[in-house]
Amino acid sequence: MENVIEKVYAIKDSKERQRFLENFRNIINNKDNENISGIIFRKAVDYFNNGDDEYKTISFSVINKIYVGFSSRSHFMGKLSVTDSEIKYEEVLNVLYKAISFMKSENGNLRISAANCMNHFRMFLHPIDYVELFYNLLSLKNSLDDKKVKTVVFCLNKIYCPYLEQCIKSQIPNETKLTKISTKGLNKAEQEKANKVERLINKYVKETRKYIKKILKLRGENMFNNEFCLYVNNIGWLQLSYEIQNIFEEKESQEDIINYINFRIVSLLEYNIKFLEGINDRNEISYIDIDSSTDSLFISNLEELYKKFSILSKNIKTKFSR
Repeated sequence: MENVIEKVYAIKDSKERQRFLENFRNIINNKDNENISGIIFRKAVDYFNNGDDEYKTISFSVINKIYVGFSSRSHFMGKLSVTDSEIKYEEVLNVLYKAISFMKSENGNLRISAANCMNHFRMFLHPIDYVELFYNLLSLKNSLDDKKVKTVVFCLNKIYCPYLEQCIKSQIPNETKLTKISTKGLNKAEQEKANKVERLINKYVKETRKYIKKILKLRGENMFNNEFCLYVNNIGWLQLSYEIQNIFEEKESQEDIINYINFRIVSLLEYNIKFLEGINDRNEISYIDIDSSTDSLFISNLEELYKKFSILSKNIKTKFSR
């Protein structure tokens, strides 16, 4: 059983290989064989790192059959104790990242096998990781040549479903959502102020949407050279950066600008500074920022973002806070 990958490799007839894999699925489905799944899974990981393309392709085909060996969804969600022979959630994430990297392979069979693996294991992912998988694939779609893009599109079509739509809605940051400010109970002057703030927020949110494809393309081109932050975090930080750079250029009264800053910018800066403080190795994690003066995107790191937000927060509180 532990040598299933090598046994499949030795079978050269494709139909016989498929029959063997289906028989393996039935065997591994037996509860008595659950623990061996981890051994096979890690052997597959070794082949992903050191094997030739055929071994990599077969390894994906094998682990795509062993999900039935897991005791329950909660096993993957980290709610049960895990022994050395069982598969850990982080190991699944690492394999999915490896599968994404193979989307750049010249070997079409390997790309398809990796795509099937992503479809197979997506059901065990936390919502935030499911969303990140989707946006990583979208990033590659916007950066690869036509031949390889077809495989990415194939994978996107497989993993897209109503549940993913719900996950995306739940994970998209507030910074990038259109806003409706309640004016209930406010007098006419206060309502007018709130409406101006709402109009500016929605104006900026709509303006940054034109950068989405460029952000995805830049991420895709540099995905395997940089350790990027989560896409949903990135677009929230870019949105805030964009608004801070543009608010002082608006043809609005000083009072309207101050209202906007105090209603939105101050609280968002405080929240994100606190969030960034909790991230270790900020120097090692990349994100995509925007320079509004040149209308261009660039790659920076979270330490630079933390410093920028901290300075801006201090300056804004000094000048504008009530």
